[in-house]
Amino acid sequence: MKSPLGWARANLIYDKYVGLPVYGTLVEAMFLMVWRQRMSISLAQVRATAQASIGGDSAVDAFNEFRDLMNRRELEEKKDRMRERLEKIKQIKEIRFRPVLEDAKTSSISTVPREHAYSWEKGR
Repeated sequence: MKSPLGWARANLIYDKYVGLPVYGTLVEAMFLMVWRQRMSISLAQVRATAQASIGGDSAVDAFNEFRDLMNRRELEEKKDRMRERLEKIKQIKEIRFRPVLEDAKTSSISTVPREHAYSWEKGR
């Protein structure tokens, strides 16, 4: 039931099932999860509608909460994928740099002494 397809199937079973499931079974647990999710969505929908009639920033927040509940499983899947990607990044070994060898030849820029640097100005 972690995928959108799983939630769709659970809702279909919930809607088409005749009678009550046997107490303590997995079907009953699934029904309770579907029922609770539906109640949360219904409450968020009423809140979003009420806040929209009043207006303001709280209306936007209420609608965002409703939208998140409707798409909850997709958001959780995105978070799971992000966690997996972060775990892969963590597995990459650190990059180590070694100091420059002291014996290595270094290049230097040749400079001109200060007294010669402005000699072209003296000639004017």
